[in-house]
Amino acid sequence: MENAQLYANLEAKVEERTERLQQSEARFRQLYEQSADAILLLDNGAFIDCNPATVKMMRCTDKQQLLSLHPAQLSPEI
Repeated sequence: MENAQLYANLEAKVEERTERLQQSEARFRQLYEQSADAILLLDNGAFIDCNPATVKMMRCTDKQQLLSLHPAQLSPEI
């Protein structure tokens, strides 16, 4: 095979896999956003994202209000 043909085949595979990844991410995002279950994402002990069900369950006015809280603020006292 020529280099041009190899490059074209590789480019087609990359495009196909990119499309499949984008479709998968879109399905995940839809499930995440529309879930009735509260979902919180944390990184290094801080909230980085949440879905609308979390905002509703925690009775926050919006996502930013919830993301500004520390996880300890949502934990019950011992």
